[in-house]
Amino acid sequence: MKPIIALICDCDDTVAPDTTTKFLASRGIDTAKFWGTEVKDLLTRGWDPSLAYLDRIVANVGKGKPLGEVSNEVLRQFGATLDDSLYPGVATIRADLQAVASAIYADITVEWYIISGGMKVLVEACPVIKANCNG
Repeated sequence: MKPIIALICDCDDTVAPDTTTKFLASRGIDTAKFWGTEVKDLLTRGWDPSLAYLDRIVANVGKGKPLGEVSNEVLRQFGATLDDSLYPGVATIRADLQAVASAIYADITVEWYIISGGMKVLVEACPVIKANCNG
């Protein structure tokens, strides 16, 4: 069996600055109020952070609501714009690590996985991530 090195990381604040906040701002949400009041209120009541912000997103989605209609297609379209938001080196990290690992051990594979407690469709639509990530 061929050895594998798996690079596993979160998206927001690891691969790119906060994509959720960027998405919310692109839809006209006051992100300071969203995080500082709406989500914070749930956190002070003991909510898990991921569940708190996702609950607030869902509460703002729908006809006549601040986020309007949000579908997987809307998230994909936004995710496709994220390449310029990625941190330096993200676009080449898998190939760079593969080159270093292969120089040490010729028959090795580097795989890259992004885990997220957020909007998976948005992350997967980013072209650099789509082209370089195993999952």
